[in-house]
Amino acid sequence: MSAQTEMELARKREIDRERGDRHLTGAALDAEIRRLELALIDREERFLGQAQALGRRVHAAIPSTFGGGAVAGLGLLSWLFKPSARAHAPAGGAAPVASGWARWFTMLWPLMPAGLKARVDPKLLGMFTAFGLPLLERALQHRRNAPRTEPYVDLHRYAGRWFEIARLPESHEKMCAADVTATYRPLDRDRIEVVNRCLRHDGQPESAVGVAEVARNGHGAKLRVNFAPAWLRWLGLAWADYWILRVDRDYDTALVGTPDRKHLWVLSRTPDMAGEDYRRLLDYARIEGYDVDKVRVTEQHLGPEDERRAKRRERERERDRARHAAHA
Repeated sequence: MSAQTEMELARKREIDRERGDRHLTGAALDAEIRRLELALIDREERFLGQAQALGRRVHAAIPSTFGGGAVAGLGLLSWLFKPSARAHAPAGGAAPVASGWARWFTMLWPLMPAGLKARVDPKLLGMFTAFGLPLLERALQHRRNAPRTEPYVDLHRYAGRWFEIARLPESHEKMCAADVTATYRPLDRDRIEVVNRCLRHDGQPESAVGVAEVARNGHGAKLRVNFAPAWLRWLGLAWADYWILRVDRDYDTALVGTPDRKHLWVLSRTPDMAGEDYRRLLDYARIEGYDVDKVRVTEQHLGPEDERRAKRRERERERDRARHAAHA
């Protein structure tokens, strides 16, 4: 055998050995990948088992009476943190959404027969009361024959201070004796800041700060207002409807109400309102189903600064009317 042939055979054996090594290396790599996959699957299964066991222990550790207490506590919170309780509802600021079902149901639940309560998981009941009832009531509320609102409201023009001229009286608004105002300031495209102020019966000022959001398909006329503390605003009970039923062309007078027709506010840019404008707004509210016979006028103390502002705004309105007439 020649030297060249021996070299070729040696080279061939070397090539075969390299191929075998590569094949073994690939097989070992596949085995390692498979081992890691199985380890991950095993870890996930153990983690899931531990989470389920923890859930069972927590569920068993919570006494069955906790759910009833939680439901009663939610009912108490719905009374204490009604949006209007802090805002005193000046200018339509906060009519509680779940005004009937949620509050009465949560307060009466602990008094229900034990046999009935034993058939219901109190923990699930607490969750349903906190989230389900407000959503259900809101859905049913909007299915009813809701009052008509303005087709579109420019919230930048609507911003500024409004004086409450009159309102449907509510028990949670009695602490406001006079000088009820609301000031709106745009925060972004769909949110505005609401600052409500009033004078209490003892002569001391009272104020509350909240936020309003544009409702879906509301076109600026349908808002949701919240005066609850920031950490409670995720609750459905904390939000209230604010519907702008009417606003004049110059954004000087407005009529605000809630779709359940329990709340109504007559607003003006000045502390007083012309009798014709006042009657026009109440006539519209009566047509929309509000009980305007119960509307009460809000006392406003017209100070020198407000009087000068009212006269200045009246002159501006006269100039605007003259300009519109000239263009027409």
